[in-house]
Amino acid sequence: MRLQDYDFKVVYRPGKTNIADVLSRLNLKVNRDHGEKYYYFAALVGSSTIPALRPDEIDIATKNEPELVELRQCIQTGDWSNCSCKKYLPVGQELRNHSNLLLWGTRMIIPKQLRTRLLELAHKGHQGIVKTKSMLHIKVRWLGMGKEVERLCRTCDECQATSEFSRPEPITRTLPPSGPWQDCAIDI
Repeated sequence: MRLQDYDFKVVYRPGKTNIADVLSRLNLKVNRDHGEKYYYFAALVGSSTIPALRPDEIDIATKNEPELVELRQCIQTGDWSNCSCKKYLPVGQELRNHSNLLLWGTRMIIPKQLRTRLLELAHKGHQGIVKTKSMLHIKVRWLGMGKEVERLCRTCDECQATSEFSRPEPITRTLPPSGPWQDCAIDI
């Protein structure tokens, strides 16, 4: 699906000489009214949909967030000169717009309004930072998502109670002083 966005030439090779024979057997019906590019984005949106959030809910929240509205306009026009969300410029080639839903590669960009709820749902099992990040990275993305996951896991009381106990540093032997008043210590 990622390659459908590019222009390339497909060359037939018989199955005996071609390991990737499955591509010649794949038979998808494309709605010719909208074109192949529409089908590609519709399939991406379908695969990026999160069961916990409905696409129409994300659509409404995206329309109500000024930063994402402006980002959508920058993507459509290709003009980033007057855009206040220049932090997305380095990944501008990976961003796509499909009926008000924004995609970053194959993952959906979630509006700020829904991020807290999505973070809480992903963190529900208290599996830690790495697993929570990997669960989210499968379908969604936004700038600073990793930091938000880390902050949530580090401030979660249940995660702190069940996390691995860090062993204290082993006690090292200290040499006795070679003369009086060189090393003073008190144990209260």
